[in-house]
Parts: sequence; C-alpha cells; structure tokens
Amino acid sequence: MRWTSWLKRSLLAYSFLLLIVGSFAQPTPFVRKFDMDLSGERLNAARQAMDFPFSAFAIIPEKVPAPSTLTVVINGQKLEITLDLHGPRPSYFLSVPYEIRELVIPYEGKIELYAINSGKAPDVEQRASQNHNECLTQPPMIVQEDWRSGLPAPNFNRLPNTVTHHIVHHAAGSNTNTNYTQVVRDIYLFHTEVNGWSDIGYNFLVAQEGTIYEGRDPGPNLTEFGVIGAHFCGKNTGTLGVSMLGNYETAQPPSAALASLRALLAFSFEQLGIDPEGLSTHRGDPLNHLSGHRDGCSTLCPGTNLFAQLPALRAAIKADIENCSPPEPPEPVTALSFDAPRTGNARTPVRYTNTSEGYETYQWFFAGGAPSTSSATTVEVTYQLVGTYDVDLIGFAEDGSSDTLRSENYITVESNQGEPLVYPSPIMAGTSLFIELEDPIVSVEFFTMSGKEVGFFTGVDGVLPLPNFRKGIYILRISTQERVFYEKLNVQ
Repeated sequence: MRWTSWLKRSLLAYSFLLLIVGSFAQPTPFVRKFDMDLSGERLNAARQAMDFPFSAFAIIPEKVPAPSTLTVVINGQKLEITLDLHGPRPSYFLSVPYEIRELVIPYEGKIELYAINSGKAPDVEQRASQNHNECLTQPPMIVQEDWRSGLPAPNFNRLPNTVTHHIVHHAAGSNTNTNYTQVVRDIYLFHTEVNGWSDIGYNFLVAQEGTIYEGRDPGPNLTEFGVIGAHFCGKNTGTLGVSMLGNYETAQPPSAALASLRALLAFSFEQLGIDPEGLSTHRGDPLNHLSGHRDGCSTLCPGTNLFAQLPALRAAIKADIENCSPPEPPEPVTALSFDAPRTGNARTPVRYTNTSEGYETYQWFFAGGAPSTSSATTVEVTYQLVGTYDVDLIGFAEDGSSDTLRSENYITVESNQGEPLVYPSPIMAGTSLFIELEDPIVSVEFFTMSGKEVGFFTGVDGVLPLPNFRKGIYILRISTQERVFYEKLNVQ
C-alpha cells in the first residue's frame, strides 16, 4: 500500500507540474523536450497521458554536482542510471525495449527531460568488408546508412584523425535490451538532438551478442578509422572510440562482445602499426594505447567490470597480431582472351581488343588480314578479300614461356558491294581473279571483244583461277539469281 500510494502521489505531482510549469518544445519529430521545475517535492515527476510515445529519454539536471546515479521507476520497475559527465552538460540517458507509459523521477530541482522515439528499427545485416591488412581482415559490421534509416542525416563536416590511442566505453544503458539497433538509434538521437553533436560520438559500437555497428559516419572522404569522434573528455584528437552496449559497472561483459571488440581493435592496431600494450603521451599526459574512458577524466565508464578486462585484452590483441600468418599471395591469373566482332566487311578495318591477363607481352596473327593502327590493347585489321579467317593470340610470360589462343574460323569477311568488284585488272593469265558481290554468284562467263564465249564457270565464291587466255580485253558476264552484270577485264 505504501509503494502504491507513493507512485500515485508521484503521478499526480507530475500531472500538475506538466500542466502548470512545464514548457514544451519539439526539436524534431523524434525528440520532445520538457522543462520542469520540481522544487519542493521529493517524488517529483511521472509520465501520464502524454501524446508522444517514447522508449528512451535523457535527463539533464540544472544543479551540479548531480548524483553519480539516479534510480528512476519505469512502468513500476526501478532502474538505475549512471551520470554521464562527458557531454556538454552532465546527463542521464536510458533506452529500454518497450514503450514508457509511466516514468517516476525522484529528483528535487529543475530538469530538462528529453523524450526520444527513434521509430521502428529497420532490419539490418552486417556487411563483410574487403578491407584487410597484412594478415587481419576488418570484421563485418552494420553501416550507419543501414541502422540510421529514417532518421535525420548527420552533419558531414568531418575532421580527419590520425589515431594513436584506442578508447573503450560502455553505453551505461540497459543490459537486457536486445533490440540493439534501436539502442544505437536512440544513442544517435541523444548525441545529435540533446548534446547537439554533428553525429554519434563513437567510431564504433559493439552489441552484447557481438554485432558491430559503424558509429560516426566518415562522409565521402574519410574512413571509419580516420574521423574524429566525440567521446574522450574533450580530448578526441588522436583517439578512436568504441562503445560496448550495456552497463558494465553492474554486469560482466559477455564473451561474444569481447570477442568482437578484440577483432575490431586488433585490425585497427595492426593497420596503424601501434603496439596495443604500449604507452605514449596524449595531450601531454601518458596514456595506454588501449585505454578506458576513465583513464582520461572523472567517469565510471567503461564500468569496473569491463575496465578490469583491458590488460588481458591488450595481451590478446598483441598475440593476434604477432601470431597471425599473412595470407598466401593469390596465384597470378593468366588468361588469353580478346574481344572483336565475328563478321566484317572487306577493306573496312575491324578492331580487336586484347582482354588477356597476366602476360608480359603479346603477339597477334591474322590470317588474311593486315594490321594497321595498334595500341597496347587494341589493333585494327583490314581484310582485302571476302572469306572466313583464323585469329591467333600468343601471350609471353615474364619467364619466357608462352601460351597460344587459336580461334579457327573466327571472323567472316563479307562484301559490301552492290555492284561487282573485279580485280586485279590488268591480270596475268593463269593467276586468281577475285570477284566481290553482295549476292551469291550463279555463273561467270568470259567473252572476247568479238562476242565469242571462251569460258563458263559456276560455283564461283569470290575466287576464280583464270585460264591461260591470250592477252587482250575480255567481257565478263556475272549472273546472280536476280541480276546480270557486265565487266571488262584486261589480261596481260
């Protein structure tokens, strides 16, 4: 009865305060702000019949110093929140996996209450990265454009960062909220809409079951590992911040989360060439290359239980870097190939493009064709006669060995002649006469200038062995199915 009475009085007190002294603002559709003066009551605020559903909130007290922890009552359940001293003002933040219907804040004084609704979390999957070092590969992660879907974009005015130290944090939130994407989205709104930062403060976030989230969006010109965040006591230059979701002042960090944190940091340390067990100055003070948030300023972050894991984590990361074997270099790819049309016209250049891989030099052979212009990868070939021709491409390796790609009957050269083209003329008796014509030739007849027929040929397909005619001028009658053509021929 005493607890029920306490909660009812709290709810009534909040209703009165909200209507009388609470001022309302709406920075974005995702965050609503309530300014409340809770002086004079010990049980001061509760959410009741608000028209804004939310599952996360931030409390910024006016009085400092504020208590290091604050126990709130959400839907009848007590939850403890740790004071965050890192933002522009000391604040309490919490994200829960359900809608907050009743919120009791036992605090005396003025506060700003920010109700946060990041919307329905999208379905997301970790993307594998092609980024790898000498022997370690960047672990897969969920990129910001995926988990941030539907929320305002960050300010892409980014600053480059040369990382010398890695800082481990905890989010100091719920240890039971398994909607990790929602938690990351809520933190993003807290950092951007409440703290006023351009983006989420951390470079990466790691969920309890091991999923890695890309934090601060590097924009188009930087990388996730080379952009300055907002996470380390106002001394962010040279640091990379990784936050573990959960509160490790009260819980032990899960093994899956530690494994992902180890893989992420090992990749970063190796690509930077930094000793994870080393120490160097940062802003004039000695600092371990792998440190906790509390090493830089007065805070409980990353929680006593996670902080105690850092020495073992440093040693494990160093072992990962020292013991990993560089991947075997891939076998060199050698393949002969080229690209060119399968048909062409006589006396019209045909372009061949060399698409081979892995050879030092190349040599072409074009049956029936004469190369003209050429470059490192292309060559133009002119065919004088109609017909079907082979193409050979030879690749010579650096050690002198070679391979040959032989393409038999690769290209068919056709005539583009609407009228017969007869050559050579003059021609020597007993040599080959060439006749080009678009339509198939039915017959070719030879006549003297007096009209006497001296030759009749069928089955002529562009080439005709010329009999031993006497010297003189002859008339050729070339017949197709549709037409008859007459041409003169000078025999020498």
